[in-house]
Amino acid sequence: MKIMRFPTPMTYHDQSSGCWLALRKERHHLTKRIQVRHFGIVGIGILFALSLFSMHTGWPFSHTIYLEDRETGQSVPSAQVVLHGESLKEQSTGVWQTRFWSRGVLFVKAPGYHPVQAVLGNSNSFWQPEVTLPLSPVRLSGYVMDAENGSALSNCTLFRGELHLPCRADGTFTLSRLLPRERIEFAAPGYRSGVRVFPATTADQIWTVALSPRQVTVQLLDEMGQPLSGADMETAAGVAHKSDENGRIFLSRLSLPLQIVLHKPGYYRRQMTLPTNVSRTYTATLSAVTAVISGTLVNRGKPASLAGQLRTAEATIPLARGQARWRRLSLGAPLTLTITPPAPLACITMTLEAALSAPPADLAPLLHQAVQTAWAATPLFVMATGFRIQKMTTGQLAGGRTFCLAANRLLGSVYDTHGKPLAGVRVAVGERHASSTADGRFLLLGVPAQGKVTLTKAGYHARQFAYREGKPVIVKLHPHGLGGKLTSSAGKPLAQALLVAGTITTTTADDGSFFLPGVNSGVTVTLHAPGYLAAAWTWSEKGIRRRSYGELQGGAAQLQTENCPYDACLQIKAAPWTAYGVYLPMGLLYDQKQVLALLDLVTHSPHLNTIVVDIKGDHGYLAWNSPHAAALGVHNKMGQHIGLKWLVAEAHRRGIYLIGRFVTFKDNPLAEAKPAWAVQRKDGTIWRDREKLAWGDVSLPQVRSYMLDLLTEAARLGLDEIQLDYLRFPSDGDLTVINWPKDFSATTRTTALRTFVKATRERLSPYPVALSADLFGLTIWVSPQQDMGIGQRVIDVAPYVDYVSPMIYPSTFAKHSIGLDYPSLYPYELVHKSVLQGQKRMPANALLRPWLQAYWYPNEEYQVQRLAAEDAHADGWLFWNAAGHYDPSIAAKLPKREMLLEDYHKWQIEERQALHLPPAP
Repeated sequence: MKIMRFPTPMTYHDQSSGCWLALRKERHHLTKRIQVRHFGIVGIGILFALSLFSMHTGWPFSHTIYLEDRETGQSVPSAQVVLHGESLKEQSTGVWQTRFWSRGVLFVKAPGYHPVQAVLGNSNSFWQPEVTLPLSPVRLSGYVMDAENGSALSNCTLFRGELHLPCRADGTFTLSRLLPRERIEFAAPGYRSGVRVFPATTADQIWTVALSPRQVTVQLLDEMGQPLSGADMETAAGVAHKSDENGRIFLSRLSLPLQIVLHKPGYYRRQMTLPTNVSRTYTATLSAVTAVISGTLVNRGKPASLAGQLRTAEATIPLARGQARWRRLSLGAPLTLTITPPAPLACITMTLEAALSAPPADLAPLLHQAVQTAWAATPLFVMATGFRIQKMTTGQLAGGRTFCLAANRLLGSVYDTHGKPLAGVRVAVGERHASSTADGRFLLLGVPAQGKVTLTKAGYHARQFAYREGKPVIVKLHPHGLGGKLTSSAGKPLAQALLVAGTITTTTADDGSFFLPGVNSGVTVTLHAPGYLAAAWTWSEKGIRRRSYGELQGGAAQLQTENCPYDACLQIKAAPWTAYGVYLPMGLLYDQKQVLALLDLVTHSPHLNTIVVDIKGDHGYLAWNSPHAAALGVHNKMGQHIGLKWLVAEAHRRGIYLIGRFVTFKDNPLAEAKPAWAVQRKDGTIWRDREKLAWGDVSLPQVRSYMLDLLTEAARLGLDEIQLDYLRFPSDGDLTVINWPKDFSATTRTTALRTFVKATRERLSPYPVALSADLFGLTIWVSPQQDMGIGQRVIDVAPYVDYVSPMIYPSTFAKHSIGLDYPSLYPYELVHKSVLQGQKRMPANALLRPWLQAYWYPNEEYQVQRLAAEDAHADGWLFWNAAGHYDPSIAAKLPKREMLLEDYHKWQIEERQALHLPPAP
């Protein structure tokens, strides 16, 4: 019996124009042959004779199946062997047996091997009850290189579990029998190791692995914490380096641990080891050669009780009465003299009375002698209680020298509660004040020997504490604002999520933590995280309250004020969400019966959970009454319909995720109301596309501003997500008569669209609504820089949205596209390849969720597209049917994979035969 499927008119979402077109397929004969074989008396007799033959001869009427490795010939255990949808049990290692002599297609899958299928029951296998199937191992090959210069790393090593495998001399490698999601580590001396995970596929892979050179900055400091320039460093291999003006030495491609020697004239030589776990910056301190001296301070050659004022560059400081004596002198740390004395009493005279102090016991005698020789010319720090002098040498002190004193210093560092240095902190003692630098350090001159210091910074609580001069201080400031952590409902930290509180915006760190500085009680915090429901909470003195425009109730938040490093801590658990949906056209909003039928279809489906509804349709009409449109005189012909308010409430009551499709720049009502804002012909009239509909000019700021105003209104409608469509310049109709500006180019087109999408994200960030965008299916296949003449590129849109939805409709792809001779006959392959290709272009903040084709094909091929998207790990999918009419099979559970693919392959063969096409290549 042969069942014929006759061709019927179909509609589809044209990627070139986005309009509704009716197509009749000239030859679309879908054939399924159901063959019923009847066995009569002769057949029964034959079976009885065969049974007697088996009893007397012992000939088995079943197949014994052996699986072996094609390369090694060894048995392959733990495989999945399926015949007629039933898995066979493994009899022994690598051996399976059918229940009875069987006919049909045998499917074999083994971990680390390519799948195999074989035909049992043909004329050859009848007399060969033992069948041996060789399996080809899954192979991974590739190339390990330097991430900076691309050179091969011949000394690299691959770590695969307990196995350590060296690379070849040219940096290449080959592995076999790779398992899905198997973890492979790449390492090389002098480079940071890298980890790659083998994808969930049975296809052979070719990888290029780039390892970053291990780089370390050695920061040299003196005892005062100042950078030490001009110091020498030698490695065990005899390589020499010298510190720059900031005291830094840059090292690259290190094999750790590394023995180094640091030295500089006037400082003790230091030998040390850079450990294996060294950080990117390693700090080393060199100690200056010191001398202990005693001297007499006199005023113009007379011992005196110093009184009066000493004026530094920063302040005028009174001197205490009494005799002052210097006790310690340090070599190798020069200072700059900056004192301008206002009176003779500001300067004093000092005479050296003692020689160089003994060096450390391990200092060689020759080095001791060299230090003594250089004593007279070595710069020194001379320190006295309450005062400091800069730029002094022992040779100048030997015969007595007059110099001026420098003021006391308050030295310290300031951090936040997480230990991060704070810059721009105001440090004040009385009228003296200074600011902390980028590394959190501060220096305050001219202060009393002891007192109280106050630290203040915007966004942090002020702090006051006591200090003593000469003792460095470390201070932590308590942030003023709201902090916390974002995790999934399962407790997994969520990174790169967007949090908005008024004008304050931040993204979560790798561990899910965040901080919103300056946020006070009463401010609403909005969460945007792809793969999770958007939500908003208001923080008040009474606690935390969920803000809702009608969104699905997902996620939870808890407020904590005790043991919190901020004013309050907000612990958020986001609700995961993956959309599987269908499209509801604007025309159905007038028919409540059809809307309820579609709601019921999604409600009772085991997997559907989403509806995409037009809120601004292809003709530019709105599904709500817009004040902005009315103010501009834009006429809306929607009239009476069921209303979005009712649809939002009913969808959320059923737990359905509601997406509002917003057609952007194809807007006939706007062009009629504002002709100057429309795309115009060269004769000054309004240009129209094939549907005789006008467009707003994307390049005009007024048009983009109008769309942003409408989107802001839409964000308050209670939708869970807003989806931007027609995010491009016109692509169909007579484009040659359009009056574009002289500078019209790919640069101006892409800049206009990127500006609009970025502004949309900023405008909608305060609202608990996700943002997505529809793109042509070819945007993920053409060059990333190519805009196809319409300004539409993934690199301009994806960074500012949560989801990218390419329209992957197999019947719209031209012949020989993406390696397929007739793409319409390969819905599984086209969808699977397109999803994998699109995921390569997604940034960290966006997910790929494709549109699938729910028209033109038989019902089984809709399920095949869904299977392809899920096999490629798409983050959900949406079915498109222009009329909103769907076969119930779309909402049903998928058939068994083997049966679905078997029917699919039969359909492909029958289609080629019906269309008189050659067999598939």
